[in-house]
Amino acid sequence: MTDDPLDASSCPRVTEGRPATPTAGLQVVLASDFAQHGADAVKALRLERPHDYLKLVAAFTPKDVPLPSNPTVEDMTDDEFIRVLNALRPRAPGGSPAPGGDTGA
Repeated sequence: MTDDPLDASSCPRVTEGRPATPTAGLQVVLASDFAQHGADAVKALRLERPHDYLKLVAAFTPKDVPLPSNPTVEDMTDDEFIRVLNALRPRAPGGSPAPGGDTGA
């Protein structure tokens, strides 16, 4: 067995008492190679071929994850609404800090 993850001698023939599947060796080799070079390869892909990097990210993104919704004022609790209102007051034209200096936090 060598340090080269692509050396065929490092592929398992039997895994804990059961025969290796046809792809088990490939999985081990790829996992080992990725552990050694994966971060650099992903960085190179992102810099040199961003469209392929995006395809890779999309391939690993779960399809059933719900997208975050845009909450509305109606979805906020009273405390959340007061916090947002007090945070926005100083930004309004002629705005002043919240009454009593309360930021709602």
